[in-house]
Amino acid sequence: IVLTAFLTMLVGGGGNASGQTIADLVQRLRTGEVSPADFGSVLAREASIGAILGLTVGACAFPRVSLLSKHAGLVDAVAISTAYAIIVFLANVVAVCVVLFLDRYGQAAVGSPPVVQAVK
Repeated sequence: IVLTAFLTMLVGGGGNASGQTIADLVQRLRTGEVSPADFGSVLAREASIGAILGLTVGACAFPRVSLLSKHAGLVDAVAISTAYAIIVFLANVVAVCVVLFLDRYGQAAVGSPPVVQAVK
């Protein structure tokens, strides 16, 4: 029951992270700053950003869960915070894969965020 109170935070965080990654990457692809051949370096960069962002939002989620929910215990707060960090990290990684895959095969990456949310 505690998890259901925070589902929108978890899903929204993943959607926002992937949406921002996609918007930035599409712009960088269109300006020629990166190409699908740069997959490894782009993935490493965005994965590190996703890890930092995930750890940050995960750490911020812990007091939110533990202080704002009457029924949440320590285990609940740790589980939700950890899930949040993992979701944000994976959202960045999947966003890079989706955008570069679509670009490699000549497809527009516009509209990718819902795809990334559905894949998670």
